[in-house]
Amino acid sequence: MGRPGESSREQERHGDERHRQKPHEQEGHGRTSRFGSENSNRCDKHVSTALQFVREQTFSRRHDAGAAMPSTERMYGAERMQGAERMHGAERMHGAERMHGAERTHGAEGMHGAEGTHGADSTVKARQLAAHLRQLMDRTNNRHLNQLQVNQTSREVEALFRPLTKAQIRDMAQAYHALYGGTMRGDLINIPAWGGDLEAITTYTRGCDNLRPQDLTKLCMLGAARHDQAMFNSAFFAADKNLRAQMRGGLLSEEGTLEVGNSIYTISQQGDLYRLTDDARTFHELFPSNACQIKQGDYGTCYLDSSLLGISRAQFGKFFLARLIKPSGPDQWQVTLPLHGQFKVARSDIDTNFWQVGDVDSDLGIRLLEAAYGKYRIQSGMKPRHSFFGDLGFYMSRMKLGGGRDPLFAAGTGGDPGQTMQDLVGQNISYAYGSKESFFSKLNSWAGREQHMAIEAASKTSSQYKGNTYLDWKSFDHTPDRAHQVYFNHAYSVLHIDPAHKRLLLANPWDSSKPFWESYENTYRYFYELESIELDPAAVETKVQR
Repeated sequence: MGRPGESSREQERHGDERHRQKPHEQEGHGRTSRFGSENSNRCDKHVSTALQFVREQTFSRRHDAGAAMPSTERMYGAERMQGAERMHGAERMHGAERMHGAERTHGAEGMHGAEGTHGADSTVKARQLAAHLRQLMDRTNNRHLNQLQVNQTSREVEALFRPLTKAQIRDMAQAYHALYGGTMRGDLINIPAWGGDLEAITTYTRGCDNLRPQDLTKLCMLGAARHDQAMFNSAFFAADKNLRAQMRGGLLSEEGTLEVGNSIYTISQQGDLYRLTDDARTFHELFPSNACQIKQGDYGTCYLDSSLLGISRAQFGKFFLARLIKPSGPDQWQVTLPLHGQFKVARSDIDTNFWQVGDVDSDLGIRLLEAAYGKYRIQSGMKPRHSFFGDLGFYMSRMKLGGGRDPLFAAGTGGDPGQTMQDLVGQNISYAYGSKESFFSKLNSWAGREQHMAIEAASKTSSQYKGNTYLDWKSFDHTPDRAHQVYFNHAYSVLHIDPAHKRLLLANPWDSSKPFWESYENTYRYFYELESIELDPAAVETKVQR
């Protein structure tokens, strides 16, 4: 306390004099008082510099935020620095950030009346999101909306929440409460019109950076079930590869596929997503059945049909064949044979009762490929040449068909199934023939990979076969086996190899819906060779990147 009647400056002067006269400060170096005064002047200079810096920064931020600044602003503790310690550019001050009426923020950014810690921009954004959400909620409560419009509104709500983080949703909830007085999550749940969609909406309100593994799995399944590509992609790629691999069991069908939107995918064991086709509608038109079926008609197309059946039964083989076929107009398609170019096929090229018989219809994709292969044979000069009686039968068949279907005749005059598979796939083939030991060894080597392979079996001719034959009264033809399932000079598809029991599952293109088992031993006796081709996964699967 100063003396009564003294001015503040006089008090400061007397205080300085009394300070200089203290005995313990007179000890030591005689220049202590002078150095102390110099340090005090320097400290005062730093303090004034710091205060000016804080005032300028505060005014600048308030001006940018549109906040009014009092003409004389009191700051608590701005003048007091702990021990007047040195500051790096006057940034460090004890209590210099606290201002009248403002909450403490990170640095000297607290503002009088400021809202939140994310700045004015995030506050405005949160209010906009909250207002937009309320509009969607009010729209849904409109009793004049039909179910399609209600579903569309729920998708918009999901899209609104999907990219938001936990912090952004928290700000949005605070803005919603400030604007409307309710609880955002509670008001969402109380809208019954959205029904099952509430599960996805309430899950998204956790924030995209706060979703648990079970949340991501749930959203992936919901997206797949609803064919919602955006929901599926956002949830799937937010999961790590281990979780994606774990999802395979719940997402993939028995065929190992997953359809979302107009795309069909598969998921690898490593958790990668691969697209099999981006035109699911066309694929289902070409191959509507889960397992391709063929019932060969009155033509010699067993070499071709067994090859097509073998390729279609390989894993994702139908997708490989579907990629060869592109719609090019009403009832018209452009078919690509990998080694022989493109061929235009119309429905008039395939519509015939004699091309197929019985109650099993070949899939449209199989029939289009058969006609395209016939056109390739015509283009290559492989028209059939007949004797007099052969030509007579040929023209009688044309009359039954109504004429004009040369591709069917060109395809139906027999051929080499191994070469045909190579023409269709564009890869080299492998053979099983020769001694019994090498024959069995080749079958065993294929057994671990046959799900990725097309395998065809060509039976011996009657002159090649050495053994008893049996007359089949239904076909009025001789067969080498008592069950009348193997016929001479005919081609079959191998559907499965069972090395443990040394047997094969074969399908006859006369009716592929009735496969049968044949032992290794009998297969070696009845067939002169087996031919296989392995599909390249790169020709079927396209990896999807995030």
